[in-house]
Amino acid sequence: MKKVHVFAGNDGLRPAMNYVQFKNGHFYATDAHIAGKFRSDAVFELEGMPDEFYILAKDFKAMHSINPIGFELKDGIIKVFGKKSNFLCPFLTRDQFTQKVGRYPDIDFVLESAGSNLKAGHIPNVTYSAKLISRVSDGLGSDTISFYFGETNTKAAFVLSNDLSESVCLAIIMPVYVPDEVHMAAKDRITNMTQKKVNA
Repeated sequence: MKKVHVFAGNDGLRPAMNYVQFKNGHFYATDAHIAGKFRSDAVFELEGMPDEFYILAKDFKAMHSINPIGFELKDGIIKVFGKKSNFLCPFLTRDQFTQKVGRYPDIDFVLESAGSNLKAGHIPNVTYSAKLISRVSDGLGSDTISFYFGETNTKAAFVLSNDLSESVCLAIIMPVYVPDEVHMAAKDRITNMTQKKVNA
């Protein structure tokens, strides 16, 4: 079960983003800085659920934390069975969400816009280890870092803290090798999942 909730926000001024959305066979979440789209079979599938529903990110996190092994829909609540405990997860239908919370961001539109100029086979790619990026950020003492690329084929990147007071720091990060077929499959996935017409 993927951690869709980590993409959601916790901003009281933008309550819609505190939810995970299910729509068109996919789960979505965003905090306006990052967004995620997950096919339902990577998260959970449950017969009898509405075509569109919403789960608070904190409830989604609680559901994930019990290592679910099964789900059941009962009396308008998702009963989640874990290895050691169970969790009752409430959700809102589309109409309930609209009345109580408002409008959810159209993540498919954002993805489609971001991918509109991309063509399979022409998407530049560089792969870095997320763990190494985290270590570099920690070492530079900055929550935001920028990557600067030279013209060499190694695609090593200079990494700088965006904190102007930290002008005494410089880092470099080397790319991780990924086989060409993985990059080709990734480009196909980007193309497929940024097309709004995708339905499950």
